[in-house]
Amino acid sequence: MDKPKLRVTLITGRTIEQGVGKERGKSSKDYVESVSVCYMDPEDLKRLGVKEKTNVMVSTDYGSVVVKALKSLRAPHPSIIFIPYGPWANV
Repeated sequence: MDKPKLRVTLITGRTIEQGVGKERGKSSKDYVESVSVCYMDPEDLKRLGVKEKTNVMVSTDYGSVVVKALKSLRAPHPSIIFIPYGPWANV
């Protein structure tokens, strides 16, 4: 069975949590947990049948990463996802 897919625009940037985690060290649990996530519109999560805090694969022409899906608090923004700066955003 094919997994559901959604074509999106990927935006990357800084977050407070990412900045705090970076100050604690890039190998710290706080940093890793703050940058290995993808903020999505709640309706997109429903459309895909994805529950919050479960893993999703984000793919671009340059590669793929698996991150935890989180509901964006800045919705609505259908088909736009946000990944904080960090190793997972470099796809």
